[in-house]
Amino acid sequence: MLQALARRVPFRALCFIAVTLYLIFHDRPPRNFIPHFKDARSISKCLQSNLTSILWTPDADNTPSQHAFTCPACPVCSNATTATLPCSTSNDVPLPPPSPAETTRIDSTPSPEQQIMDSMRAQGIQVVFKTGAQELAQLAINLGTTLRFFDQQDVLFFSDMHDSIGPFTVHDALRNVNQNIRDNHPDFEIYRKLKQYHMTGQNIQDLVEDSSHGDGRSGWKLDKWKFLHMIEEAFEMRPNAKWYVFIETDSYVMWRNLVAYLQRFDHRTPLFLGSALGYGSIAFAHGGSGYVISNAAMNKLLGPAQPEDIAARWDSKLQGVCCGDMALADALHAKGVDLTGAHPFFNGYKPTTLTYGPQQHWCQPVVTMHHVIPADFTLFADLYHYFVEPHIAHKTDNWDNLSHGPTYTKEMLDEDHEISERKKKLDDNRREAEERKLMKDADDIMEQKRLNEDDRKDADNSEDDIKGEAMDNEDDTQRPDHGGRRPKRPLQPPMDDNLVDATLDNTARDLFGRKKLRRRGWEVNEQAHNKGWEINGKVEHKAENKKHDEMEKKDGPEAQPVEDKQDNPETKDEPANENKPDRKEESEAKNDSPSKDDSDPHDNVDRKDGIPNPKDAEEERAKKEVEERRKSEEEAFQRLAIEKEVERQMALAAKPVRELSESEKVAHESFANCRKVCAEKQECFQFVWWKDTCKLGLSFRLGKYQEADRLGEGTVSSGWMVQRIRDWTAENACTAPRWEWY
Repeated sequence: MLQALARRVPFRALCFIAVTLYLIFHDRPPRNFIPHFKDARSISKCLQSNLTSILWTPDADNTPSQHAFTCPACPVCSNATTATLPCSTSNDVPLPPPSPAETTRIDSTPSPEQQIMDSMRAQGIQVVFKTGAQELAQLAINLGTTLRFFDQQDVLFFSDMHDSIGPFTVHDALRNVNQNIRDNHPDFEIYRKLKQYHMTGQNIQDLVEDSSHGDGRSGWKLDKWKFLHMIEEAFEMRPNAKWYVFIETDSYVMWRNLVAYLQRFDHRTPLFLGSALGYGSIAFAHGGSGYVISNAAMNKLLGPAQPEDIAARWDSKLQGVCCGDMALADALHAKGVDLTGAHPFFNGYKPTTLTYGPQQHWCQPVVTMHHVIPADFTLFADLYHYFVEPHIAHKTDNWDNLSHGPTYTKEMLDEDHEISERKKKLDDNRREAEERKLMKDADDIMEQKRLNEDDRKDADNSEDDIKGEAMDNEDDTQRPDHGGRRPKRPLQPPMDDNLVDATLDNTARDLFGRKKLRRRGWEVNEQAHNKGWEINGKVEHKAENKKHDEMEKKDGPEAQPVEDKQDNPETKDEPANENKPDRKEESEAKNDSPSKDDSDPHDNVDRKDGIPNPKDAEEERAKKEVEERRKSEEEAFQRLAIEKEVERQMALAAKPVRELSESEKVAHESFANCRKVCAEKQECFQFVWWKDTCKLGLSFRLGKYQEADRLGEGTVSSGWMVQRIRDWTAENACTAPRWEWY
């Protein structure tokens, strides 16, 4: 039927209808559902253009009447990743009017953000943005906020997959990694999945991992391979930049403060700036907080004078390195460029865990932060007023405000008591030892006095003996023979009796004053007695003449000396006993005789049949060895325990005893007692209390939630001295940024 109808219509009419329909379609109004933006500024203008499309006209009574929101004649705003968001034409949403100053600024003069971008370009700052394919949704937020005034030449993007977002190209930082590593290394498993999903058109967001897994995420393991390749490619693309600023998806940068901070340095000096972390002997910059490398440092690492493919050479070393920012610090350290700490300006802490107050974060400018939502924060004081101040209270349960000042615990008080008791015991022992020494010195003086008296009597007796011998031998012309012995030596003159009595009186009088007394004369007499010198007018040789010693003991000091053998005719003609064995031969005979312990264990004999039993002897030897080993181990264990106890006692004795007030001694008992101690100390701003523990804070911060019964400690309660904090913040209000740090 249609064919028949078509035959009836003239051919010219059909051509006319076709041309008319084509012209209508060709001249239709443009509707761009997928617009093309030249730069990020176009995206920002599109997002903000609805504010300038509201018309305000005065009514007859000169009161402004609000017109409905109308869709601007710009392309439809679209999400940077997936869904298209058409403009709304609802007349039910009232919006406030734009201020005349804002309208004038948008229409005529550059915005402050645009002025900052001009300063960054003039200073040669190149921003390098490291991200991941799983973070593209968050990257779209950065394009509308942190990077909204950047052009393509101002920023470079690197990820684990080649892509584009808006006018920007996202470079694959892993494309130059060794092919064998990319195909086989377990860290690249997520990289291979991303490639597969991208080729098959699957949704990459299905591979997004939970951030609570931390370092166990496959994306985090892959991240360390990007650093050096990203830096190498960034230097190849922008070799003339003065400063290379590396940030990540969850970093927030105050660009105005960054410009002011880098103006303090010279890009011709090799510099590596960032928030320092330590691992072993290498300090590296925390990547999430951002870091800066000067052009001179980049030339030292990757310049024309350096070998090519530095990043590829490091691929084999990265397998034993935990993270890429540490590998970067190690590579720069090998070239003589070490990290210069830039804390707190480059900061990796959260605003709720930062410390505020005296000698802490306050008037220093914020350059970068980690895990912070975009906002106009200039100083750390702004962070406090926005994040912390609204939440501090007199008491909050199940909360730890991270106080880290003076601590009071029951264990510490017990330890102080033990230290004081130990010191008291040591003092008592020392005093007793000194008193015993004084008593011994007094006894020595008394003994010295007695010896001097005996020496005087012996000297008188010796003179009488000499006179008697002289009278008996007055006809002889020769002096008596002393038997070849040494002549007599005069002894040290005896101590004066008056001096001895005076010393004894002083000793008795100053006994408890612990006056140190000197021993006089005793050492000389003892030495003379041991060496056979003249004592009491006689020459003694104890080793040669034991009979003389026996006479001394029996007859006292008046006994006569024994004559020598050559003066005694009976002993001279006495023949030697040849049958008497020599002492050396006796000792050798004793050593050669078998002892009880040296008997052979195989000599054990069964008493019934008299046959040796080697098996029993072997078992007995084994039992003996086991018993000896057990005893030695027990002795070693006891010695170790004694040594540890001695070390502990010595450590306790070396510790000073803290002088605590009465309120400090009971601060650990309750929350109220802990607050009382904090109130007494003017430098205390906050405190935290849990079971038997009180901690004071000399700065103030918000802290974090702490569930009850953590490790059996019960409820954790935090408190702040609210009025004291308010007074301090009012007195120390920031009037200008402070670039100095404590």
